[in-house]
Amino acid sequence: MKRFLAAALLVLVGAPQAAHADAAAPARPALWSVSDPDTTIYLFGTLRSEIASLEAETPAIQALVMTRGMAPDRPLLARFAGEDRAMIETAISASGLPGEAFQTMQPWLASLTLATTMLAALGLDPAEGVDKALQERAAAAGKAKEGFETGAEQIGFFADLPDAVQEAMLVSTARDMSEARDEMPSMVEAWTRGDADRLGAL
Repeated sequence: MKRFLAAALLVLVGAPQAAHADAAAPARPALWSVSDPDTTIYLFGTLRSEIASLEAETPAIQALVMTRGMAPDRPLLARFAGEDRAMIETAISASGLPGEAFQTMQPWLASLTLATTMLAALGLDPAEGVDKALQERAAAAGKAKEGFETGAEQIGFFADLPDAVQEAMLVSTARDMSEARDEMPSMVEAWTRGDADRLGAL
């Protein structure tokens, strides 16, 4: 899988609780620990399907996406020509969303939207993600939660990319959609087994 799409999927991919795994086999995802004499930090990677899983549904984040992710004065497809434009048009058509909805998007948002619709079509449900389960357990145990970055910062990482990089990201996403559809079940399976080497290879 090409690196642009792989990077987007690591931010966006939903990690369902056994959506593509044997329900009878308990998941054994990888868990790392880093410690010094007075502190232990546990690192647990999940495949996520949202920008800012704690904040994506808030009005503030939705408004920020509309502000930073839309370019109504610059039609999306007008940025591309030839084979690149054809690939993007094919990917948009396969998404099942109205083509007009993409025309006002910045390339970064179009890329993530395409990836998200593909994952939904594969049955990956963010409502059943492992991060959601961990948040619920932490809340029940009265544990405090803090993020390394906010939803606004995550959006900014994409929105602040130069136009050329955003456009390359969208072209790469469109090109690799069919490969990603084939590889996603393998990514979920590798995560379930804690096979970090396999995940890295994908």
